[in-house]
Amino acid sequence: MLRRIVRALRARHRRISSQGGAPSTVQSGAIPYAWAGDEPTYLLITSRRTGRWIFPKGVVEQDMTAAASAAKEAWEEAGVRGDIGEAAIGTYRTEKIERHSTRMIAVDLYPLKVDDQAGNWPERHSRRRHWATHRQARRLIDNAELIAVLDQLHADLTAPDADARPRKPAKRRRHPRKRVRTR
Repeated sequence: MLRRIVRALRARHRRISSQGGAPSTVQSGAIPYAWAGDEPTYLLITSRRTGRWIFPKGVVEQDMTAAASAAKEAWEEAGVRGDIGEAAIGTYRTEKIERHSTRMIAVDLYPLKVDDQAGNWPERHSRRRHWATHRQARRLIDNAELIAVLDQLHADLTAPDADARPRKPAKRRRHPRKRVRTR
């Protein structure tokens, strides 16, 4: 049993290593966001196969721009519509696991300012969605490159000159930290 597992892992490692980490496909995705008071919140969805928290993404349609395709994926997978940015915030790589192979894909992410969230959307029965603060989203996402793109968008949205939004000063602790007694 253990030999079979080791052999399978070695074969998987050879498939991934032979690709050299270069993506074989480029997809587009959206990072849906909305403002909750003075803080941006981000809409995460679950992937169908593993249930991991991700942002909506998919293959770029032939007759659409990458940004328009990302907006379409956001509607189909998360049930949201809004204003999509024309420039990608960043790109992350991930593995696409198919029946008998694994390949790397690159996903260009576009910001999507959500104007409308539907209760009825095409993939509502196969996905969950969750609005999260930046800190919560960082904890839920398990891809370091995806977190870096989220951080970039968050920095852009919360920059002092972004949309001239007033920012509240950081909250101070009400109670001092507890001291730990040592003997």
